[in-house]
Amino acid sequence: MRNYAINKIICLQYQLRKVIGKKMARRICMLIEEIFITLFGREPYREEG
Repeated sequence: MRNYAINKIICLQYQLRKVIGKKMARRICMLIEEIFITLFGREPYREEG
């Protein structure tokens, strides 16, 4: 279930990039992922740099 949801978040980010830009799409998807992580209890992935 988690992998499915994470794949959907990535697909959403790709679609949003076309409409609102790369940075804003990434921020929105990171927020969605944090909410998902809070609900299902997985450590968040954070990029360095």
